[in-house]
Amino acid sequence: MVVRKIWLESLLGIALLQAALFFLPVTKLITSIGTVAISSLIFLMLLKKHLKGEVESVAPAKPTLSVISGLPAPIQGPQKLDFDEKVHDNLFLVAETMGFDTQQISWLSKDIMKTFNQISKIFTLIEENSHQNAASTEEITASINELSGISAKMRDNILNIENNSIQAADMLEQDKKTLTNLVPLLNELIKVIQKASEDNLRLQDSSRKINKIIEYINSIAKQTNLLALNASIESARAGEAGKGFSVVSLEIKKLADETKNSVAEIAPIINEINDCVLSSNTAMKSCIDKLKDVEKASEASREIIVKIEDAISKIREALTELTKMSSTQMATVTEIESASNSIAKSVEETYNTVVNLSKEIDIQKAKNEQMAKFSDRLCDTALKLQTIIAVLKTDKEIIFGVNPFTSPDNIKQMYVPILERICRNIGYKARTIIVKDYDALTEAMAKNLIDVGWFSPFAYVAAREKIGVKPIATPKVNGKFSYKGYIITKKTNNIRSLSDLKGKHFGYVDPKSASGYLYARHILKSNGLDPDRIFSKVSFMGTHDNVIKAVLNGEIDAGATYNEAIDLAKAKGLNVSALEIIGETEDIPKDAIAVNPNMPNDIASLLQKAFIEFKDFHNLQTPVDGFVASDDRRYNVIRAIA
Repeated sequence: MVVRKIWLESLLGIALLQAALFFLPVTKLITSIGTVAISSLIFLMLLKKHLKGEVESVAPAKPTLSVISGLPAPIQGPQKLDFDEKVHDNLFLVAETMGFDTQQISWLSKDIMKTFNQISKIFTLIEENSHQNAASTEEITASINELSGISAKMRDNILNIENNSIQAADMLEQDKKTLTNLVPLLNELIKVIQKASEDNLRLQDSSRKINKIIEYINSIAKQTNLLALNASIESARAGEAGKGFSVVSLEIKKLADETKNSVAEIAPIINEINDCVLSSNTAMKSCIDKLKDVEKASEASREIIVKIEDAISKIREALTELTKMSSTQMATVTEIESASNSIAKSVEETYNTVVNLSKEIDIQKAKNEQMAKFSDRLCDTALKLQTIIAVLKTDKEIIFGVNPFTSPDNIKQMYVPILERICRNIGYKARTIIVKDYDALTEAMAKNLIDVGWFSPFAYVAAREKIGVKPIATPKVNGKFSYKGYIITKKTNNIRSLSDLKGKHFGYVDPKSASGYLYARHILKSNGLDPDRIFSKVSFMGTHDNVIKAVLNGEIDAGATYNEAIDLAKAKGLNVSALEIIGETEDIPKDAIAVNPNMPNDIASLLQKAFIEFKDFHNLQTPVDGFVASDDRRYNVIRAIA
């Protein structure tokens, strides 16, 4: 059979490819990309070859398919290809897996690009800081070298002070000995002076005695002179007989006068001696007092010298300790100087390493951009492959389309199992195509590649206007058929109100996103703010996950998202408690599950009933817990705001 043959040839080619990639030194991501890319090419080449040569030419049931894929449309009834059902299922499974994997690769590539951009910014900052650190280290090293010189000088000065203190102590000891020897000498001198003073006192007493003798002699001289006068008078009375007595009396009178004159001469001398003795005695007393004062001063000086000696002794001990400390400090400063030089060298090496790493990161960024481009090409290739496979869809298969509003892995785990169970309940098999953005979902439905689309509210309104899709159900998430759009920021950003967003970097999800774009702008306008002028920079992050991550890692200052996206981020371990909601919408009607306008009404009604009645959520990890019938009027509020 044709498809079996294609399938076996594809498996062989893919097996050879994986074997080759296994032995090549490539990363898991590149291996996945290579496997998906070349597997797709192998399958496409083989499928085109066989379909071209072996499929009967028939009129296409859907002209748009043949135009897009270049292949005939699905063949109905008896003209349908004869193929094995199991191989057919595997073929669709491979196509779906490729679609999801390529979208996941694209998702990861873009996430890696964002991460590398963030790393690049961090490394730029590290490079700047490293450069600053290098300059600071040079200044520190110079300061440490200067400190080392100062420490050496201080140590020398301390040693000089210590030596001078030793000399001062020796001099004080000498002065102490001198003062100690001076005290006995002063005592001896005081004794000598005291003895001389005593001799002066005795001399003074002798002078007083001599004065008394002189006074007595003077008295005798006066009496003798008086007797001589009386004798002279008596001799005159005696006449001749008294002449001899007169001569004697004259001589006695002369002797008395001479004695009186001699005594008169001696008296001033004695008085002068007495005055000198008194003056000498006074001087000696004063000298003794002074010497006693000198003795007291000497004793006080000796005591002071003892205290100074004690103080100098303590200073010497302190200086000795200070010398040890200075030596230790010198050693420490030397070690610090050596360490600083090592650090300076390490900082310089680190700076050079960071510069080289920054260059490598820039190179890797360019490679990541190329990888992202190739990932997008792979997505396009996988979508084309799914387009081709859609030719083989049977009457009992329904193709769903979902845009990656969260990671493709999350969609595969949380939403695809629901679609599979709902379709199985009505005897159909669900096939899922994950498209790359909001517009791609509408375009794929316009080309009849997708039967049912899972639309965001705004994307539904656009698709309804563009191709006339029909809403059949709205999911209930966490017990609600509506959600709230948020404007979020990080608590540490000091943004407390919408007006604080002026001049900030803001992140939207996509221009076709209701909560990630439309409602955020509506919130701003409702608060008198112009969303086209308020921000310094606007970025479209592609998904709600990316917006939340970008806010948390500081890539953007604030962003637009909705409550369920934050719940999912929390479930994945992101620190959503660090976020702050500064604006929110009223309740927004949830997603619209809408069918292609070309789908027969009976099948659309059957599918709608299956959605509404679906309750089998056991063993499913999904926020969806039910569905309600939907109609176009629910989304008039979106149109009004749009």
